[in-house]
Amino acid sequence: RHGDAALQKRDFLAAVEEFRALALADNGAAYRRWLARESRVHRPGHPPYIGHDVGVAAGAADGPQRFETIGQLVSTSGDLAYSYGKVAVRKTGGEDHYLYLQIWRKEGSRWKIALDQRNPVRITAGNVD
Repeated sequence: RHGDAALQKRDFLAAVEEFRALALADNGAAYRRWLARESRVHRPGHPPYIGHDVGVAAGAADGPQRFETIGQLVSTSGDLAYSYGKVAVRKTGGEDHYLYLQIWRKEGSRWKIALDQRNPVRITAGNVD
C-alpha cells in the first residue's frame, strides 16, 4: 500500500498542477520532468511514441498547452490515476483543440505520466462537437 487515499489524491493533484503550469511555460521541460520512463504519447496522425525520450520529443513539439479538466480519479491502491478533459494547444495563428486522457502512475514516490493521448475536436461557440 502506498499510503492513505487522501494523501495520494493530494499528491496527484499537485503533480497535475505542476505539470500544467510548466506545460504552459515550457512544454519540453514539462514532458522531460513528468513523463514516465515507460510511457506512450499518442498524437493524431502519428503512430504511438513509445518510451521517455521519444515521448518527450513528441510532447515538446506541441505549443504551450492550457488544460481544462472534466474528471480525474486516483485508484484506491494509490498507485494509478487518470485525468481527462479538454486541452488547447497554442500554434502560430491560433489554437488547436483536443480532448485529452492522461494516465498517471507512481514511479517510486513520484507521479509520472504513463499515457498522454489526444483526440482532435471542433470547438464552436464554446461547445465541443
